Amino acid sequence: MQLRQFFPYALDDIVDIVLAIQVNIFKCGGIAIGVCISHKVADALSVFMFVNGWAAVARWDTDMVCPQFGLAILFPPINLSGFNPITGMTKEKILTKRFVFSASRLAALRENTTEDLPRRPPRIEALSAFICSRFKRVYTILHVVNLHTRMEPPLHENYFGNIVRFAITTPCMDGMKEGQCHALHLNFLKERAEKFTKGEIESFRFTSLSSLPFRNLVVFMDSSGSNGGIEAWINFDGEA
Repeated sequence: MQLRQFFPYALDDIVDIVLAIQVNIFKCGGIAIGVCISHKVADALSVFMFVNGWAAVARWDTDMVCPQFGLAILFPPINLSGFNPITGMTKEKILTKRFVFSASRLAALRENTTEDLPRRPPRIEALSAFICSRFKRVYTILHVVNLHTRMEPPLHENYFGNIVRFAITTPCMDGMKEGQCHALHLNFLKERAEKFTKGEIESFRFTSLSSLPFRNLVVFMDSSGSNGGIEAWINFDGEA
């Protein structure tokens, strides 16, 4: 039995429908609800907000979250009709392996990566670098981050919408002027974005969100029963 059968649509089959819900009733009396929301209108945080709000309505909660829909003012929509993203979703066989890193091991990884860095890297950065070094192939690394808290000023947590953006950066070379550095970044982004949309760049994704059937995906979760530990669920094909 696969999780995808509990959703109303198969992988990448939902195109024009914004929201689809499937209620699954088991013989034991249990219920599982599969929810598909188009990424055109909602990112992961918005999905969580929708599901939590739906659950609050079902419980008759009085403390309801009121979503805000003003993101289009800050991020005006653009025409992406010609964009064909390479999502990494696949129906091929994917290997999934679970690794648990204790707090002491994470601390050691952070210490081992500070020799050539001006700051001590966070746990996720240190662990991502360690995992990438274990593969024999070279990948472009994609990290999913929460833009709400990284804006100036920070966005309200109840903003509903899709504020997903791809950004690829490269370190500036020492001695370059600031203007030259910005031009280098801009040209690099244009070149990489073009290759990415053509499928010429093989990427490995890192996220702390729930696991999905993506190839080359690492999911970080807090390890249960350990203080400060992290579980890494790694999905990859057999050649990685």
